[in-house]
Formats: sequence, structure tokens, C-alpha cells
Amino acid sequence: MVILLMNVNNRYLLTSNAAFDLKENTEDENYDQYLDEYEIQRLIKKYSDYVHYAIKMDMTTSKKKEDSDEYEQVIENKTLNSMVPLWKRNKKDITEEEYNEFYKDKFNDFSDPLKVMHNSVEGTISYDSLLFIPSQTPMNYYSQDYEKGLQLYSRGVFIMDKASDLVPEHFRFVKGLVDSQDLSLNISREMLQHDRQLKIIADKIEKRIQNELEKMLKNDRETYEEFLSHADRRKLEPEYVVNKFLSELQSLARKDGFIKSR
Repeated sequence: MVILLMNVNNRYLLTSNAAFDLKENTEDENYDQYLDEYEIQRLIKKYSDYVHYAIKMDMTTSKKKEDSDEYEQVIENKTLNSMVPLWKRNKKDITEEEYNEFYKDKFNDFSDPLKVMHNSVEGTISYDSLLFIPSQTPMNYYSQDYEKGLQLYSRGVFIMDKASDLVPEHFRFVKGLVDSQDLSLNISREMLQHDRQLKIIADKIEKRIQNELEKMLKNDRETYEEFLSHADRRKLEPEYVVNKFLSELQSLARKDGFIKSR
């Protein structure tokens, strides 16, 4: 393998020439698929879409010939990754439409989310989180196939799709992701269960969701009632949220004279 680091217009460009030997195909594995440029593009999009450096590759595309209705195959050098993830951008610069489109594309939902929680935490453990409360209960929510958990990234590199330890059972309906520079890229599912840093992040995320539901209840009752209409309280909510909701309803009823104070 030959790796070159060149200074081009005060910017460093890293290039490499490498040769690899693929394993022979077996009955269970088709290793030839990793020679397909679209499979390579898919893998980069999944695992390295948000690394801070451009990942480029020659791609075969079809283009219309000049002054003709015919098409020809051409080779173009394309950037395959987005580089800057939505959750790393300033919240003030992100529109509601961008949040909605990201959610629907990332989590395969046809409806806009009911609530968006975008948070950046710096300290002993730093992380960015982008959480969504769905407006509709997932179709497979009550089936055994439903998996709770948040997508996990480390420095923009995808690690895991369903990190179940990041959300408690009573908030398993929440979708979203966490990106932390303090997590190892090589962390396994087994190691996650005993990772102290992840437990701290999970505790902070639980409090963030709790606070958001309480704010929704206090300041946006209509949205909160819509949330409840799609929820099975016994499974989707911690008991204190339900009790507080009922308590506030009783308080309002007393003010309106429907219930007499004892």
C-alpha cells in the first residue's frame, strides 16, 4: 500500500494506492459483491457518511450525449459521504422541514415527528443527540419483532443501529441517535452493557425526554394529548407522567368549578 500526503493550496490531500485480495465465495457469503461500486457506495453511506473528510470514488454514470437522444456511460469522480451530519449543525440554522425530512428518511416513517429534541452536551462526557417522538405508534410496536434503541455513532462513524441501553423500557417509542467522541470505535454490543460512559449518557437522555414531556404537558397540552392518544400509557409512559397529567387536569377542573376543593 502506498499512501501520499500532499499539501495542495494549503490543504492536505491524502491519497493511496492499495491492492487487496478478496476471499473466495462460499455457499453462505458472496464476497464479489464488495467489488460492485454501488455496494461500496451503500456501505460508505451507512458507516462513514458523516466523517469529516470527503470520500471520493470513480463512479459509472449515464449521461445524455450532446445534440443526441442517446446516452453514454461515463466515469465521474464523486464524493460519496455527506461529511457534516445534521446533528452537528447549529439548531438555529436547521429548519423544521429539514428535521422532518431527516427523520422520515432515517427512520422509515411517512409522518412528521410529533416532537424533536436536539441537544449538545459538553463536559466530562461530550455527545450530541437528536431524538424524535413519533406522531404515530409504529405498526410493529406491540409485536415481538419491535426493537427499542437509538443509533450510535462515534465521531460521526456509525457503530450500531439499535443501542437498547440508551433508552429505558418506558421510553422505547423514542427514535433517534447519539454521537459521542468519547466512545471507542471498536466497542461491541457486549461491552456496551458494561460501559460507564454509555450509562451516563443514557441517564442524561432519560432526563431529557422526561423534561420534554413535562414541558409539553405544561406548555403544549394539545400536542401532549395527541401524544397520549397514540400511546398505551402502561407501556409508553413512566407512572409519574401520567399522574402529573391527571393532577393538572384535576387542578384545571377545580379552577373551572367542575370539582370542589376539599
